[in-house]
Amino acid sequence: MYEYFVKRKIDIPYIHEYWSRFFNRQIHWEHVYFFIHKTLLDNRVKQFRFKRIHRIIANNENLFKWKIFGNPLCHHCSEVDSMSHFLVECKYLDPFWSNVVYAFKQCGINKSVRNLFHLIIGYNIDLPSC
Repeated sequence: MYEYFVKRKIDIPYIHEYWSRFFNRQIHWEHVYFFIHKTLLDNRVKQFRFKRIHRIIANNENLFKWKIFGNPLCHHCSEVDSMSHFLVECKYLDPFWSNVVYAFKQCGINKSVRNLFHLIIGYNIDLPSC
């Protein structure tokens, strides 16, 4: 039985290829998963991170695809409520993101954190020191 599992080919999850193509860059998934499993303490945060990576956030676009909600539009601005819109682009989120940017600046982080790559893959996740 041991030999079966050792010799078994491990398939790379399709979502890895999806995000690599979407962001047009190589992603070090071992660093992403290391961060999730070794540094995040709260399981709710881990679950939300997992859902973001696997594109299963319950935004209106997905709820519409899953036939749970009647239309894929944002409740606030009537744009298509994609994951990017839901997490980053909606103008209704501007006050929230202003507070996040202010909090990060107070901690000495001056880089832009309002982008989909940082929310899906992570902030500085490609660094070997992870």
